Amino acid sequence: MELSEIYLPISKELYEVEVELNTIANNIGDTSFRDIFRYFFSSTGKYLRPILTLLSAKAINNRLSKSIDQKLIQLCVGIELIHSASLIHD
Repeated sequence: MELSEIYLPISKELYEVEVELNTIANNIGDTSFRDIFRYFFSSTGKYLRPILTLLSAKAINNRLSKSIDQKLIQLCVGIELIHSASLIHD
């Protein structure tokens, strides 16, 4: 089994996580910090935690309401931001 097959059920949500991170990057005022932020999140290989979060949620309930789905996306973004901040801090 390929990784792309594993990600298939959550591809829409992963895209939404990426869009949300790009929105955050676009709202950063400082150009150099914005470039660093975009570079840091340019590789989707860094989305392991959101992937695990989404797959876990889908394993419990595959038919989430729109509002719960949006909260799950926000949770994934938050998890990714916290993890990335800890990497930058170290």
